[in-house]
Amino acid sequence: MSQQAPRVVRPEGLDWVKFDRQLARNGSVSATWKALYAALASFAEQDSRETPDGTVDDDDVPTRQRLAECIGKSLDTVDRATKGLEGIGLLEVERRKDPDNPKRNIPSLYRLLDHELWDERAAARAAARKAEREARAAKKKADAADEGGGRTDAARGSRMGAATLAAPMRPGWPHQCGGSSSSLEDLSLKNACDACDESEKREREAAAPGAERGNSEFPGAAQDTDTDRVVNAFETAAGRRLLNGTRAALRSQAAELLAAGRPVAWVAARAAEMPGNGWTDLIKHCERSRVPIPGQAGHGGVAAGGSGGVPGASLAEIEASKAAILARGSGL
Repeated sequence: MSQQAPRVVRPEGLDWVKFDRQLARNGSVSATWKALYAALASFAEQDSRETPDGTVDDDDVPTRQRLAECIGKSLDTVDRATKGLEGIGLLEVERRKDPDNPKRNIPSLYRLLDHELWDERAAARAAARKAEREARAAKKKADAADEGGGRTDAARGSRMGAATLAAPMRPGWPHQCGGSSSSLEDLSLKNACDACDESEKREREAAAPGAERGNSEFPGAAQDTDTDRVVNAFETAAGRRLLNGTRAALRSQAAELLAAGRPVAWVAARAAEMPGNGWTDLIKHCERSRVPIPGQAGHGGVAAGGSGGVPGASLAEIEASKAAILARGSGL
């Protein structure tokens, strides 16, 4: 039994050629150029895209005559189409001489450059896909950061809300006298604020001469209630609670006006007019107001002949209180 020697089977040539898609769809390129390109592609190796090197008599060597037969044109047309393909960067031709006879030409070597165009287009598509992936990744990262920030803000808000519920603000906050602390600095601040409150108390007492004289018509408790009524009218119109310093100044001015015989209802009404107009000085507003004072005559609101005036207070005392109000002219 004879041994079978190993052998290599080489497949026949391909029955199809690679043809550039963009060239096929480009109507500005001559049909003759496209035909020559297709004919050259039928001779070129699929990988190297070069025509084989052979003799003139070989059928697989693309001589000028062989190419003219393939496209059904003359040699001159083949030459023009060859130069045209070279001009658009699709073909490179190596024209060669016979080394034994330099005056004689041998078949040229044709290199199709379509594979370089294909590589460039593939690289451009790959770069575009990479850019899209990076953009999606950046957007995903930004969305995650925004979502994480929202959760952080919500958690921070919840903690702050819980702290607010655990330690409600005292009336008058954020005045520096409010709050509580055990530090030496805060204790010193508290002592200073106590002194401030004591000074405001003395000022209110000085602004209420009827109470100091023990006038039964102006008891201290009733005076505080009336001034609170004026302050409350201002706060209601303003829609907010006043700071301690502003509140004390407004109470002091209200006390002076009430001590001068202004009716509490009339003064409270004037106080309610101030926030909407941006006014801050209750005394000036009351002195300039043209709203009549119930039970009193005259623009200035001074009691005439004691009628409608402050019971138990003489005309001279009322005039003196009015002069004191005009001389002070302090704002909030």
